[in-house]
Amino acid sequence: MLNTIIATQISVGDAAIYSLLSIVLVFAILLILIGVTALLFKWINMIDARKGKVLVAKDGKEDAVIENKPVEIKDDDMMVAVLVASIDYREEIKKDVKLVSVKEIK
Repeated sequence: MLNTIIATQISVGDAAIYSLLSIVLVFAILLILIGVTALLFKWINMIDARKGKVLVAKDGKEDAVIENKPVEIKDDDMMVAVLVASIDYREEIKKDVKLVSVKEIK
């Protein structure tokens, strides 16, 4: 008597409804997880920005963390070079850019 299996009949319509509800539930849980992790990363970046650290992006990927130090522009030629480079880079990636560091090459 313990080995008997009780089978219940489920119609095709009920099975389809159960399947669709399960699929919707899985995607809802995935969206919640994605949202929580996105907020977590924004919160971490906000804390790093308050500490003076900036994430540098290369090709759309976050590459390295660089300390945010004041940039020293020594003359007008250096200012023009910085402006041209930042404008070119902004047109290339189609996003706002922020100058992180300048190095003079002699």
